[in-house]
Amino acid sequence: DLAMEQAAAFAAGYLVFKDICNDASYADTLLDNAKQLWEFAIAHQGKYSSSVTAASGYYQSFNVTDENCWGSLWLYKVTGEQKYLDEAKKYYDMAPDWGMSWD
Repeated sequence: DLAMEQAAAFAAGYLVFKDICNDASYADTLLDNAKQLWEFAIAHQGKYSSSVTAASGYYQSFNVTDENCWGSLWLYKVTGEQKYLDEAKKYYDMAPDWGMSWD
C-alpha cells in the first residue's frame, strides 16, 4: 500500500511540476517513477503494517483497496490510459466511500 501511495503522490507531483513549475523534465521523471511504482504495487500486494510492525501499533492498514484505487485514479487523471481507470474501478470499495476507506 505504501508503494501505491507514493505512485499517487508522484502522479500528482507530475501535474505540479508540468503545469505550475514549468519543469517538464522533472515532471516526466515523476511520471515514469509513478508508473513503475504502480506496476510494482499491483504485482506485489501487501500492507505496510505487516512488514513494518513497529508502525502498526500507531496506524494499522487493513487492506490495499483504497490505496490501489487512489493511485490508479491519479495515474488515470495524468495519463488518460484506460488500464488505470479499470484498476481503480476494480478496487473501489463503496462501503466506506465517504473517505475511500483510509484505513
